[in-house]
Amino acid sequence: MSELDGKQLDTLLSLELQETAIDEGKDDFMERIRAMYVAGGANSYTNVLINSSDFYDVLMRIELVTRVAKHDNDELEDLLAQYRELEKTKAELDEQIKQLKAKAEEYAKEQKSLADEQAELLKMEQESGELIEKIKNDKSDLEDKSQQVDDKYSKVSSKAATTTTTTTTTAKTTKKADSTKAATTTKKSGESGEKTTTTKKSTQNEKPDNTTAETTTTPQTTTTAKATEPPKTTTTAAPAPVPDSSDSSKIDTVVSYAKSMVGGAYIWGGSQFGATDCSGLVMLSFAQVGIKLPHYAASQATYGTTVSYANMKKGDVIFFGGASISSIYHVAIYIGDGKMVHAQNSATGIVISNVEYFSRYNNITIIKRLI
Repeated sequence: MSELDGKQLDTLLSLELQETAIDEGKDDFMERIRAMYVAGGANSYTNVLINSSDFYDVLMRIELVTRVAKHDNDELEDLLAQYRELEKTKAELDEQIKQLKAKAEEYAKEQKSLADEQAELLKMEQESGELIEKIKNDKSDLEDKSQQVDDKYSKVSSKAATTTTTTTTTAKTTKKADSTKAATTTKKSGESGEKTTTTKKSTQNEKPDNTTAETTTTPQTTTTAKATEPPKTTTTAAPAPVPDSSDSSKIDTVVSYAKSMVGGAYIWGGSQFGATDCSGLVMLSFAQVGIKLPHYAASQATYGTTVSYANMKKGDVIFFGGASISSIYHVAIYIGDGKMVHAQNSATGIVISNVEYFSRYNNITIIKRLI
């Protein structure tokens, strides 16, 4: 689109130069006609011949008249050729403007399609975010329940181990006690060795007591270690992202809105979406981020901070005119990559142009940064 716009700008300049040349040639020719009329009216050529002094003078005057007539004929032919070239240039310009409008309409459709896709993508991202949030919450609940089950299992296992050990130890002690009792009874049937038998009974009774104490203590220590294990870390779902309200986001909003109007009509004094003039486009675009501007290019140039052409960045506003702000007659929004979007004129409408190309024919007065 910007290339087509550049070509039509070149053609438009060529057309203006041709019209200027034709006007100058036409003025010169009409001045000669007027001079001849004043000198002798429509019969001036005849008067020149009649007023000759002799035959040779007549010949000289005829030669002069012939040359003058040839010069006039050449000028007329040149003017006619320029008019034919002018008509050809006009037709070429009309075709370029037609192509530019078609490209702008195509761009507008693509922008709308892109906007719809972005909206659908945003919806999918939101739905995916909600689903991920739910999965994270479910995972957190499952981890909590798993931790509770592990704790219960540890307690049950500890109790089961303690009960089994105690039962086994008691059975062994009872068996040993019965054996000792039987041995003691056998020894008592004889009178000798009673004291020794009593001593052995005492020794045997002490060993089971110590064994029972040691065996019982071991599982209790194990149970204590399980109880003091640190609990597993529970994952907490991250909060939803907060919308970015930075300057970059605002600039993107302004530029996107301005680009969405490409393909619209140039309406002098208009301020509606897709039907506006250059300052109206700027005013509507910046209103999307809460920046209120007047509907007049020269007044808009008094807002913001002045920046140089070399430091220009996306979202800056370019004003065209003479050397002073009061001479400003056009305004555009820079969208990056050397391009700008603007409501150009009634012939082309709202288009994207190359800044460098456009500024060849339109002087940049000032560049302002509003964000």
